[in-house]
Amino acid sequence: MKETSFRLPHITLAGFTNGNVGKPPLLLLHGWLDNAGSFETMLPYLSRFHVIAVDLPGHGLSQHRSLDAHYHFVDWVYDVSQLIEHLHWDSLSIVGHSMGGSIATVVAAALPQKIKNIVLIDSIGLMTTPATQTCEQLRQGINSRVRLAGKDKPRHPTFESAMLARVLVGDLKEEQVSILLKRGLEVCNDGYRWRSDQRLRTHSVMRFTFEQATNLINNIQCPVLMIEGDKGAKMVKRNRELYQAHFADLHCNHMPGGHHCHMEYPETAAQLVNDFIAMR
Repeated sequence: MKETSFRLPHITLAGFTNGNVGKPPLLLLHGWLDNAGSFETMLPYLSRFHVIAVDLPGHGLSQHRSLDAHYHFVDWVYDVSQLIEHLHWDSLSIVGHSMGGSIATVVAAALPQKIKNIVLIDSIGLMTTPATQTCEQLRQGINSRVRLAGKDKPRHPTFESAMLARVLVGDLKEEQVSILLKRGLEVCNDGYRWRSDQRLRTHSVMRFTFEQATNLINNIQCPVLMIEGDKGAKMVKRNRELYQAHFADLHCNHMPGGHHCHMEYPETAAQLVNDFIAMR
């Protein structure tokens, strides 16, 4: 695992790679409020690829957006498209966990000539809002920005207390959380605080409608693998029923674990990725 960074025209992203230049490119995209470390334990089992895992803007060691900006979903799609251009990759596969899977989905729709396969880990479809709730969504988004303005990041006196706080709000054990915290915590005067941008916690001011989401999925031309944890997020199970008929070439597979099944059983998740891409 080699640390690296990518200076894009509009932002600098941090990440790591396995250094296998010349092998088929594989881009790894993490979920909301996680970071590239969520794929660290999978890396030894992905040796047939040139792997790059990045911290999305506002996450991990990557740069935060400017003070006059916010974290719109479509901007992450743009970030990934710019990274692909920066890497000069003409054809690649993407593995995305949770929100990273949603980003991979829209990237595949927007760049069909470049995306060879996508793998969605406990993720499928997009978060949507009915057109009739557009105004309410906007109000919630604006109000959440107002409430957050000026608030400082939560602090923890020790690494262990920060780790426990993260354990209590998720499905991971201390062993896995400690991996995420290597990129997710920074030292401050009175202990530790989260590196992630506070603005990531605001509500979206606008989302796609279900009709817009299915239009995007209908335009995906590459094969798609969905890996679902048998104890994964309930929302993912609901979304599979809503969206699976709209994929032209969708393959579904289950594995042990919760929403972060790829961290709990990295070799199993990597083998599913290896087998799926090798057959296409």
